[in-house]
Amino acid sequence: MAGKKWSQYLKVFHPGGRYAVAGAIAGPLVELNIRTLYLKGLSLFGCTVLGSEVFKNLITLIEQGAVSPEIVKTFALDPNG
Repeated sequence: MAGKKWSQYLKVFHPGGRYAVAGAIAGPLVELNIRTLYLKGLSLFGCTVLGSEVFKNLITLIEQGAVSPEIVKTFALDPNG
């Protein structure tokens, strides 16, 4: 996600942080002050659809506490949905 809040997202990253983009639902174009990227040593990369084994491995890492994803927003599940 990027959109209008893109620059706010980058400000909260710790030095050496990584930003993975897996879509552009908030808009494909953003403005970037490149100094924010290099002064914090941030990594920016795009993700694509991968095999189910990759997802299973990710879930395992999260359950083991090896990966702690940053939750930006949650959505209620619709049981009728």
